[in-house]
Amino acid sequence: MSAALTALASEGLSVAPRVTAAQPPSPRVDPPGRPHADLQAPAEALDGALDATPRVTPSDAPRVTPNYTPSDAPSDTPSDAPSDGLEGAPDDAVPSALTWVEQLLRAPGAALGALVDSPEGASPATLRTLVLTVALGAGLFGGVLGAARGPLQSLAAGVKLPVVLLVTLMVCVAPFVALARIAGTRLTAASTVSLVLGASARLALVLAGLAPVLWLVASEVRYHSIIVTAVAACAVAGAAALRFLFQGLERVKAPLRVGLAWVLLFSLVGAQSGWCLRPFVVRPRTASPPIVRALEGDFFEAISGSARAAVGRYDARSALTPR
Repeated sequence: MSAALTALASEGLSVAPRVTAAQPPSPRVDPPGRPHADLQAPAEALDGALDATPRVTPSDAPRVTPNYTPSDAPSDTPSDAPSDGLEGAPDDAVPSALTWVEQLLRAPGAALGALVDSPEGASPATLRTLVLTVALGAGLFGGVLGAARGPLQSLAAGVKLPVVLLVTLMVCVAPFVALARIAGTRLTAASTVSLVLGASARLALVLAGLAPVLWLVASEVRYHSIIVTAVAACAVAGAAALRFLFQGLERVKAPLRVGLAWVLLFSLVGAQSGWCLRPFVVRPRTASPPIVRALEGDFFEAISGSARAAVGRYDARSALTPR
């Protein structure tokens, strides 16, 4: 028994695998200057990939940040935004009504640039603004002029005075254009209308500014004082309008005779229009002031009759009936 066990043990020991400690691989040393054989293939593959990649030189590299100059630098305000002034603004820029009021009173040269520099004249929106300025300014002065005889006469005078100015412009615009063409100016029909309407708007604005002075005088209910003050205010406003008109004509190199002919024609037509829509100031003795008097001759006949009466020459047609 023991002999059998001894034999089996000896056979198992001889059959069992012999386990020995693993020996580490010896390092492979290559000659100096030559890469390891195992690393040579990846290095060659990397060099090939680098050669296939396009090389970017500094001259070919795109610039990330553009080199802006002061002229190309973007501004906070868009280039097509309208400017505050009138002169030099783009065609589609429409100044506000307050801008026009300020330019007509303080800087008429800038307003003239938008009225006469272009052959098309002012834009429709600008023309509407000027017409509204004439209506409001002259209406305020007319309302104060007739305020001495109550609210009804004040309302009537406030409506009739703008009508006088606008009707005079409508009658005179065709002769104005004809005179400008005959004189050889570069004023077109549109720029002529714009210039004359701008001068009328300046006239109305000055009248509106002088309305408080007329109000102080009218509060005393003195007929002659109101007349003298109203005439003086109209003279000041007329001088401001004439200056604007002649500056516009000088801007387009128009001869002086064109402006003088315009002023004469406008004065005559305006006087007749005012005569047709009288009275604006009612005498204190008039019991019920009429809105419009019946037509008795014309303005020029009334002036000639008053001139003859001043030197003592009276006739039946020019006799003054005391009120």
